[in-house]
Amino acid sequence: MKKLVKMSLIVSGLVLSGISAVRAELIDFDGVNFDGKTFLEMGSYSEDGFNINATLDIGDFFLVPGPGSEFFLLSPDLIIQQNEESAILSSQTGALFTLNSAVLRGVYKEEEIENFSGNFSAFDADNNLKGIQGFTFPDTADLHNLSFGDDFKNIASVKWGTIDSFYAVDNIDLTQSVVPEPVSLLLYGLGGVTLAFFRGGRRQDGSG
Repeated sequence: MKKLVKMSLIVSGLVLSGISAVRAELIDFDGVNFDGKTFLEMGSYSEDGFNINATLDIGDFFLVPGPGSEFFLLSPDLIIQQNEESAILSSQTGALFTLNSAVLRGVYKEEEIENFSGNFSAFDADNNLKGIQGFTFPDTADLHNLSFGDDFKNIASVKWGTIDSFYAVDNIDLTQSVVPEPVSLLLYGLGGVTLAFFRGGRRQDGSG
């Protein structure tokens, strides 16, 4: 009986603490269905449990170029095609996540614009600003990997936008904590408690 009580306490602790696991996600836009078009225009995008929405929400400000588009480089990516517009990325479940890195590239390549610049802003669950990370890269056909610091850990959303030039975002690398549902934990734990109870009962019957 003492073992049963001890097991029950362990199960209760697991349920209350919420054992979590880390799940990695990569938003790469490779699943976009162009349906014969060279590019798609949209006002929002969803992939792997995350949403990307335009802040102004008054038009299809996102451009995803496909093969055959003059803006296509190596693979589909996301371009904000309206100056002073921004994109906001968040989990569909509202869970916190960590933004690790993203791949950026210039859109106009080797034309008049020498550099492209912008910034990423991280927000917590109460929509308070946690940090800002700016960047400036040469506006060429090169890919640039942007890594993020501690301010982008355990955030609820991240926003990025254009300042005076356009650029594409791809391979958004995220990690998200996944907490099992309490009911699942409870059923799993009760199964173990029941098994322990019956094993203990058999030993008592055999000793009598």
